[in-house]
This record gives sequence, C-alpha cells and structure tokens, in this order.
Amino acid sequence: MKTLTILSLSALLALPASAATVVTLDFDADSAFSTWVDGTGPLTSGTLTGTADGVNFSYQVRISGTTDGTNSNLDFNDQRPLFNFDNNNVTLNATLSVINLTATSPGTIAFDGFTALSQFDNKLATGGGPDAVRVTGTTGGTETFTGTMNPESFTFATIKGGDLFVEAVDDGDNSNWRLEDLNLQFTGVAVPEPSSAVLVGLAGLGLLVRRRR
Repeated sequence: MKTLTILSLSALLALPASAATVVTLDFDADSAFSTWVDGTGPLTSGTLTGTADGVNFSYQVRISGTTDGTNSNLDFNDQRPLFNFDNNNVTLNATLSVINLTATSPGTIAFDGFTALSQFDNKLATGGGPDAVRVTGTTGGTETFTGTMNPESFTFATIKGGDLFVEAVDDGDNSNWRLEDLNLQFTGVAVPEPSSAVLVGLAGLGLLVRRRR
C-alpha cells in the first residue's frame, strides 16, 4: 500500500503545470507589422508566433483608431502606431486586439492580457508628446500616465484583459507620438508526455486499491 501511495504522489507531481509567459512585440523590427503602413485601420498584422509553457502558438494583432474629424488621426511610421496631432486640444485613441490565437503543438493556449507598452519619441516626460495617456482593458480597469511621472514605458499595475484601449490627450503643440513596444501575456498548458499519462493511470489504480482495502 505504501508503494501505491508513492506512485500516486509521483503521478500528481508529473501533471502539467501552467505559468504565465510575457511576449514583447517590437513594432518597427518585426516583419509581421509590415502591413501597418497607412490609415486608421482596422489593420491586422501578419502571423506572429510564440511559446508559452511548452506550447507553441500563433496569433495576430489588430489595431484600429479614430480621427478628430479633421487632420489629426492614428497613422503609422516605420510600422509604429503614430498618434498624429495636427490640431490643438484633441484626443486620439487606438484599440489593440489579439485575434486568431491557435495552439500549434499539443496543449492549450490562452491570452491573459496586455501588461505594458513603451513610447518611441516625443515622450510625455520630455515634452512634445501628449499631456496624458490613458489605457483601459476590457478587464483590468483604467490607468492614467502623465509627463510628471517620467515614464519611459508604461507598465500596468493590473493586467489589461481583452482589448486594449489607448487614449492620448494632446497638449496643444501639434506634435506626434509613437508606440515602440507592446507586452502581452499568455498561459499555455501542455499535454502530458506518455510517461506522465502512465503515472496518472497508476495513481488512479493506487487510489482504487487503497479504497478497497
């Protein structure tokens, strides 16, 4: 009975565990974003790939934005999303989404949400950029970043699940503001190896025998 108990514990230890994996996307360096060249969207990236907890997966990122009704709009420069402030005192926004997420190896994959983004130039801290940036997820609430916080990048206090809504408020100097990187979090659960499956079976047998005794 002790042997069967040990086998049961071994089987439980062999079961797959999941942990979050953060992926950083570099808009200008990744060829998947070569389609992001003009317009307010929605624009969809090429296929991106990653690995989370032993599970390989593929996905795409979609972006859409709005104009202020005149010349200010969401545009793109070197594949970077660009908030083009051609008029004073306007607010521009962009919505980022992960779509077509698929596991390409045995297991399951889930998109947990967005964890951070970084700015390229005309930063909030150095002037020339917007007064403030607000980020909101479908889940995870809203956070506001301002120049007085001297942010090089915006690391979210809570993960932003679902879609990410980025809103930039113009400071009146008709400048531009570009995004550089975006961090996304995924969780994968791999299918157990055959040896693990055998141990799971032995665990069940051990528990069954123990109950009968």
